[in-house]
Amino acid sequence: MTDPRFPESRPPLAGPTSSQPVYKGLRPPGVSRPELVSFARRVVVAVLIALLLVALGGILYRGMHVLLETFAGILFAVFLGTLSKWLSQHTRLSYGWALTLVVLVFLFVVAGLGWLLANRVAGQMEAMQQKLPQSLDKVREFLNQHAWGKLLAENFPRDQAAWASLVQFARITDVVTGLMDFLVAGVIIFFVGVFGAAEPDLYREGLLHLVPPRQRPRAAEAVDAVVFNLRWWLVGQVALMVIIGVTTFVGLLLLRIPLALTLGVIAGIMELVPYLGPWISAVPAALLA
Repeated sequence: MTDPRFPESRPPLAGPTSSQPVYKGLRPPGVSRPELVSFARRVVVAVLIALLLVALGGILYRGMHVLLETFAGILFAVFLGTLSKWLSQHTRLSYGWALTLVVLVFLFVVAGLGWLLANRVAGQMEAMQQKLPQSLDKVREFLNQHAWGKLLAENFPRDQAAWASLVQFARITDVVTGLMDFLVAGVIIFFVGVFGAAEPDLYREGLLHLVPPRQRPRAAEAVDAVVFNLRWWLVGQVALMVIIGVTTFVGLLLLRIPLALTLGVIAGIMELVPYLGPWISAVPAALLA
């Protein structure tokens, strides 16, 4: 019987034999060097792709307003191109002159509506700012009458000054900054739309050059289908916005709800926002009602 206290009494360790090769380094058994290099290359590529996706996500998050303005410019280009093509087909005007006429009429209509409605809508917005605190106080009183609503009512400001501070416009510097951002975005959208409508084939061909030559016919069909569907979606969306805005204005006017014009304009504009737009536009109307 061997004594464990003495190393010389322990049985010798089995050394490597010809059937048990010694593996040096980090390479696992049964894996050749080319396979290990290929696996490492795939891991590096996967990590680089993940980092690239994270970087693209950060860029999209930071530059979301640029993408939205570009998309709005494309929609505006489709809008101008549709009207210009229809006018060119039904008159003797060339496409370029038809586009010029459409742009001038669009600017005239926007300026006219702004001149006719700006003062009235601005006055009604100020009146709505004054009436909303009273309406919200009534909501708080209604919630206090029910056990399930007391928790919500506790988080409501209790004085008119608090409500006024909640709904009042931002400071003058914030207003100026927001107005400048709005004007810059409007100018970008306008010029993207005009240039896109003026040379649609140029931008279409440039987009197709991003696709391999063998796939360009299929890509051209896809682009044409997208433009066709986008054109009719835009026509339907504009018609829906006009219908919703007019019917909301007429309905509120018949019900003698104050600020019917402003609420109708808000309802028409918010119809452009999918799903949430109609619900958001209904909040001020319900409070004032």
